[in-house]
Amino acid sequence: IWILHRRVAERIAKLRPGKKVNIISYSVTSTPPKTFKEFPENVMIEVCSPTEARLKNWKENYKVPHGFVVYIYFWGNYPLPGLTAKRSYMRCVETIKTFRRYGVHGVYRCGFGDLFGMEGPVYYLFGRLLDDPDADHAAVVKEYCDRAFGPAGDSMVEFFNTLDRRLMAADLMENRDSPFGGASPKNPLDLIAYIYTPDVIAKMNAELKTAEGLVETQKQKIRLALVRKEFDYAANLGKVAALYASYRFSPSKL
Repeated sequence: IWILHRRVAERIAKLRPGKKVNIISYSVTSTPPKTFKEFPENVMIEVCSPTEARLKNWKENYKVPHGFVVYIYFWGNYPLPGLTAKRSYMRCVETIKTFRRYGVHGVYRCGFGDLFGMEGPVYYLFGRLLDDPDADHAAVVKEYCDRAFGPAGDSMVEFFNTLDRRLMAADLMENRDSPFGGASPKNPLDLIAYIYTPDVIAKMNAELKTAEGLVETQKQKIRLALVRKEFDYAANLGKVAALYASYRFSPSKL
């Protein structure tokens, strides 16, 4: 298939001079070609699941004239946490810095925008890091919370930071580039129960209640209502996961 892709690119270079060909490295082409190391002058490669190991292999061992774009799976409803928050600040910071190291100049997000309440700060952070990979993530999150929630900004920073600490641990377990990675639970309910423990739910709910008493403008109230709706769903799912786990230890009809 790689040989076919190369020949197509060579033909397009003759038929459409000056045009570029984006070849996706995905599924059966996840592994780079074995029989050649150089691509025609019109080619860029789209690396799916762009771990540092994959980008390093492409960058150091292959000549790709127009460099790389990437295909990421950070958000959407298909990752293990489903319609609950998924990515930590750490994951965004490390990923964007990796993209800069390997000259990535385009990002396709496979899924985005499902949870503008619970994931709002991390969406904002990801966009700001694309502009400045060295931006202080804590300052960016505070900026988001202050602008979105006004006088409730500090409470919402703590609300989101409490969530982020659990998501960071989940991201570390998922990191397949790490010798300790790939340890995430395979059952979504196990992961939900891990993220939304009773202490975490209580802390987040307390901060959210404080924020609800502080917001002033209609827009601030609407934004906070969305966070409340998404948080209540996630917190309830965490309780269900914990109760089901207890049931599995000692099944009964009662």
